[in-house]
Amino acid sequence: MPTKILIINDYSINNEDAVGITLRSFFNNDCFEVRDFYRMDKNIEKDSIFISYKVPNNVNLIDSHLRKNRNRISKNEMANLSKTTFVGKIKNTVKFISENFLFLPQNSSFLREITEYNPDYIYTIGGSLYSLKLSYLISKKIKKPLIIHYMDNWIETLYKDNPIINRFWKREVKKITHYAHKVLVISQKMKVNYEVYFERKNMYTLFNVSDELSIEKNYQKIKNSINISYIGGLHLNRYKKILEIEKVIKDRFNSYNIRLNIYTNSNINDDIINKFDCQITHFHPQLRHDDISEAYSDTDILLHVEADDEDTILYTKYSLSTKISEYLFSGLPIIYFGPANLSVAEFLMENRLAKVASNKEDFQNFLQQFIDDEDLRISFGGKGKIFATKNLSRKKAEQVLNSVFKD
Repeated sequence: MPTKILIINDYSINNEDAVGITLRSFFNNDCFEVRDFYRMDKNIEKDSIFISYKVPNNVNLIDSHLRKNRNRISKNEMANLSKTTFVGKIKNTVKFISENFLFLPQNSSFLREITEYNPDYIYTIGGSLYSLKLSYLISKKIKKPLIIHYMDNWIETLYKDNPIINRFWKREVKKITHYAHKVLVISQKMKVNYEVYFERKNMYTLFNVSDELSIEKNYQKIKNSINISYIGGLHLNRYKKILEIEKVIKDRFNSYNIRLNIYTNSNINDDIINKFDCQITHFHPQLRHDDISEAYSDTDILLHVEADDEDTILYTKYSLSTKISEYLFSGLPIIYFGPANLSVAEFLMENRLAKVASNKEDFQNFLQQFIDDEDLRISFGGKGKIFATKNLSRKKAEQVLNSVFKD
């Protein structure tokens, strides 16, 4: 019989975003039966493959009210409030208190439904105190083991601008992590650091995985036209790094016909799009994940970027982008542009899977090498595909998860 997993997260496993795609790649197999409860609506797939429900508002009436009001202002305004103003810190404090005191009586219909489902395990990626605490409470009430899966370093960034709350938060997240039956992390660097931080050994490393892509042409001889593609989210200030690349192309490669393609599901406004030169950079309509091979078929060189501002580095320093495994499966050469001390950069360098540039001069040199040397492009693309097949397949993830979801 399949192992029954109850997933509690901010967003549904059926979301058409990076996390939703990743979770589906982990759990969409005969080993698991999944029931999913989520906190907030966002881009849920029409053809959902998992049973999914929204957590009732009465679990946290204060949180529900706060989210309703937060929707009335932009995300940027909310971020500025949280970081710089007294009112923002008050809101942040109220948010912490509301998420820390969830209402989950034994006779609630929500808990009865979970009890009737009778999961073998509770699983969460956290992302907020709400999801982490709710998973913890459900685990204790129905006496089922809790599995926590850390994918980003949100535990350090969530309340860092509110020192008083941050002290309570650190104590709470350590308590819940110590309670957890097992802990998954996204990279070896996160494993090493989190085992020290949480004073807990034997965490499991689970890389993001992907299916092998069906691409009509993996390698294209570059002649007069060069297609460089970024495929992924523009959040976390990634668009700023792509702007830097556009300037390098404009200043140093104006004798080439280079087309910089951006395929993203991020909601971007005209102010950001207008920062780019439309003669070089082309924004493409959203592609469903199942149709993404079209983007790779039209690409010569893949681009991955990470921002280098202090706040973003703190959040992403242990992460491996969801797109990296898909990039490697494509068999195309990759240039990474961003801080060299992030897990993703170290992972690519240590395994010699991409050219890793931490400054514009290196990026310029690596791009020139790939343009000039077809054998080099084929070599890097081929190594990436071999590595992905061996280490980043669904089968590999299944082996790790089968080790985690057993007593």
